[in-house]
Amino acid sequence: MLNRSREFDYDYFVLISGECLPLKHKLKLNDFLTLNNKSFIEINRLPEYDWRINTYNFFRDQCFVRWSLFKIINFPISRVQRFLPRRGNFTSSEIRMGSSWFVLKRKHVDFIISKSTDSYQKKFKYTTCSDEHYFQMLLKEQDDVITRNLHYIRFSNGNSSPDYLSEDDIYNVTTDVNCYFVRKVSENIMNIFKN
Repeated sequence: MLNRSREFDYDYFVLISGECLPLKHKLKLNDFLTLNNKSFIEINRLPEYDWRINTYNFFRDQCFVRWSLFKIINFPISRVQRFLPRRGNFTSSEIRMGSSWFVLKRKHVDFIISKSTDSYQKKFKYTTCSDEHYFQMLLKEQDDVITRNLHYIRFSNGNSSPDYLSEDDIYNVTTDVNCYFVRKVSENIMNIFKN
């Protein structure tokens, strides 16, 4: 299999989105990563989320997946499967989960690419939130992995999406030496901290 990360001469790969805000200068992040020489990815074993992987979500790739009417239709389909025999694509001991935002060493990116075969990828077809399982399940037993990410992410009131952070929230987080990014921020907040 082609080792695509070799096309880029980088020691680390950082996955962030347009709603992530770097908290510290890139040279501080570089110094931190050089000193630690580890990958940072949240990896948890939370059995209550196994249903995401071991039940079918036939409509996951549809544009209407977040519509309220669709959620009402999909809920019983998803619920009844929890009481049926599982798909068998992964055992409970294989399943891990965590945030999609991470910082990975080149060796771990190379490892992910080498293991991302068609047969492995097909095991995730029709799963819910596969991006919060895929990388974690591959890296769960790798060395040089710290099982937390470098992001501050806040969820409140049982929401499945993180809160948008205010300017005050961000100033409060800057004192946390383990946070190099925050998620998530609006364009207005991003513009305040851009410089």
